[in-house]
Amino acid sequence: MGKRRMVLASIIVCLAAGAAEAGPPVYRYGFRGDPWIDWRYPDGKSVGEDCFSNCGAGCNDSPNPCGGPQQYWIQEMIGDPEYAGVSYFGSCDSYSGTLYVYASQRYVAPMQETYHGFSTAGCQLHDNTCGGIVWLNPGCWWLPLISCTIDREEKDWRWVAWRDGRRYEVSEVIEGGCPCSSDYGCGY
Repeated sequence: MGKRRMVLASIIVCLAAGAAEAGPPVYRYGFRGDPWIDWRYPDGKSVGEDCFSNCGAGCNDSPNPCGGPQQYWIQEMIGDPEYAGVSYFGSCDSYSGTLYVYASQRYVAPMQETYHGFSTAGCQLHDNTCGGIVWLNPGCWWLPLISCTIDREEKDWRWVAWRDGRRYEVSEVIEGGCPCSSDYGCGY
């Protein structure tokens, strides 16, 4: 195999390994109210942020050919949670025929979200020029070994967003409230 193919194969393997990793960790501060509320995790796309020039796919650290320090999220609750309503949904246990009715209580709270990432001139060049079909766009094929060493810096992208939180609890249990779906269900 030629030298060029070996280099290309190495780059593809590195990108694939990076894509298989879990997302960056989330550190949460200042959360208050009911500890059983399940709060939504930060998401740059939901507020129109894409972490332009970050070395990674948007507000993420994968794939990232430039390396750099660990990237992570900080999510801080900056106001008290507010009750926003309740919705109900049911779930059937087809074996016993029992209907479980759940109450989903919705809360909202303002969160300051910060993505701590890593930026280089090459990652900014990529974001400026890479669009459309990636494999056919020459702007997507920049030289990471050269451009990853220019203007290396850790960078924060920050915004405030209202996030949903939900608390689920069983509201009602109705024995025999569901039809049985098998010959062996419902105790027969």
